[in-house]
Amino acid sequence: MNINIPHFYAMCNGIDNDNNTYDCVVHAVRSRADKVITFHVHLECGAHYSLLPINKLFHKEGRLPMELNQLQMWDCFSDDPEVIAYDYFKFKKVYVIPLKMYGEYIMTFDWRHNSFSDYAPEFKQGHLIKLDNGNYGMYPNNYLLFHHKTYTGELDVNNLPILVRQKTTDFISVESYK
Repeated sequence: MNINIPHFYAMCNGIDNDNNTYDCVVHAVRSRADKVITFHVHLECGAHYSLLPINKLFHKEGRLPMELNQLQMWDCFSDDPEVIAYDYFKFKKVYVIPLKMYGEYIMTFDWRHNSFSDYAPEFKQGHLIKLDNGNYGMYPNNYLLFHHKTYTGELDVNNLPILVRQKTTDFISVESYK
């Protein structure tokens, strides 16, 4: 339910009744099935705050707040998340297709022990992206184009590829592969 993540510096609001902005270190998440992911933050004053939804985190003063359903497309799939920060994508530019906006890759969330993650056609990860507009968002693979200049060159966002997922009903096993 609660896991450590590679920490990062951000700003947050929604902690007090006055909606003040605070500098913070984001260092952990809480995942509950069928709920939005929430973050644990440590404030400069020493206070620790939990259950902060993604729409209350940002990295630019004066950013335009976005709706929660624009920043996280799917609720968490279970109470058992895992996180990995893929070295290959570290600090790489990412294009978020539905928002028509760029951002920077931070880390990836995956969920265990649930019927979605264990069923290949429904499998989804959540990639945490630092959006260029000042917000943070979490998006699945099919909403993103990862820009790795040494491999992809420049992305042509006006001519997006149409990729159709292979129709499988389960993850492949070498013992049952035919």
